[in-house]
Amino acid sequence: MPLLHIKLAEEDNTLRVKASLQNTKKKFYIPLDEIKTKFHLIYKTLEHIKTKNETVFQESIHSLSKSILEPIKNFLNEADHICFSIQPEIVRCTFDLLEWKDKALFLQFPITYTVSNFSIITKPDLEIEDAVLVADKTCDPEGACKSLHNELSDSEFFKIENISVEEIVEKTDDISLLLISAHGDLSNNNTGTIGINKEKLKSSHLEEIDCSLVYFDSCQMGVNVKFLEAFSEEQSTQYYVAPIISNDAGDSSTKTIQFFFDELSKTKSPAGSLFYARKKLFKFYTEKGLSIIKVLNKSFPFRLYEFDMEE
Repeated sequence: MPLLHIKLAEEDNTLRVKASLQNTKKKFYIPLDEIKTKFHLIYKTLEHIKTKNETVFQESIHSLSKSILEPIKNFLNEADHICFSIQPEIVRCTFDLLEWKDKALFLQFPITYTVSNFSIITKPDLEIEDAVLVADKTCDPEGACKSLHNELSDSEFFKIENISVEEIVEKTDDISLLLISAHGDLSNNNTGTIGINKEKLKSSHLEEIDCSLVYFDSCQMGVNVKFLEAFSEEQSTQYYVAPIISNDAGDSSTKTIQFFFDELSKTKSPAGSLFYARKKLFKFYTEKGLSIIKVLNKSFPFRLYEFDMEE
């Protein structure tokens, strides 16, 4: 399985790009200011669904794609999975939205993100054997968590009002899946928490859990750097899925849960399952005649991270 590994980091007012595919490597630098300005516009356009920005949005994607992807076009022609290794400073940069051959990367490849330097598993075998699912009805009005609970043979489902943060931590010691659908609260410095009744689920709590897969259906928690640091440092959670922008309550978020876990039960591959789900969402909302900004707001938000596991 040819994996294209792209490491991106800020270095002396540039974006350093290191790409490797099998035994071939390439390194180059791009001026940072213009890159960050364009990615900031893309993120804000998706976050606030600024449909009037469509022209400059598309121009920014095309420009970034040319700067970042054109130098590694030969790598892209051979790859069938892309791993982006990023620093916290560029966590809001939507690298998998860049286009290759006039099509977004997330619609062409399974995509994995990492925040540390290690080799991801290219042939995963993730089996959901046990699970804890927690749902705030205002975030999951269509009951996606309860429906998934009914499909899993060994799982516990809790309405959010019936569980505390301490109980969530206690119940997630050595399990396959923790899924929470609740309100995320992110600050401008990309740190935040998830509301559990009058409590807050914080990064310190995530240091105490042990799950194969954590899935947060919670706005912007995919760019919560404190969560990412906790998972990376503790090495007790292998995969993390969450939206990088504010996501729907129900609608596309319900479909993402359904499509992702349906595919995961068949393939055991988190990256392949999110690839499948996002392609299916993109097709569904495109056929509804929505603008490209609205289609991407509904189909693109969720990001998959993989973490190096403790031996």
